[in-house]
Formats: sequence, C-alpha cells, structure tokens
Amino acid sequence: MLVLTRKKSQSIVIGDKDIEIKILQIDNNSVRIGIEADRSCPVDRLEVYEARKRMPHSDDNVVDFVASE
Repeated sequence: MLVLTRKKSQSIVIGDKDIEIKILQIDNNSVRIGIEADRSCPVDRLEVYEARKRMPHSDDNVVDFVASE
C-alpha cells in the first residue's frame, strides 16, 4: 500500500493521468475526495462494489451513482 499525504486542493494521479484523485474538503474525521476517471473505469465506494459483486449478473442490476456537490 502506498500512503501519501495531501492537503486540500492537492491531487494524486494513477497511471498516465488516467485517474486523478483530488482532496476537496477536510472536516474533523472526514475527507471529501473527487475522482476523475474515464467512464469505462468504474469507480465505487467499497460497500457499493461489494454489493454489486453479490448481485446476479444482469443488465437490470446496473445502477449509476452520481454524486453532487
């Protein structure tokens, strides 16, 4: 595991800037991050990813989560 320290408004990139993770807000014990990635690269919270893995594979079970600021 790579552990990095970032401040508000700073970013890290994964790959050849294929994925950018930016620190948007820091409050008490919570960090709000923004993730920019190609739509072909799924990005989910761990609990959403695990729930999808448990679902039978079907196009009917595809759910898009969109975060708003």
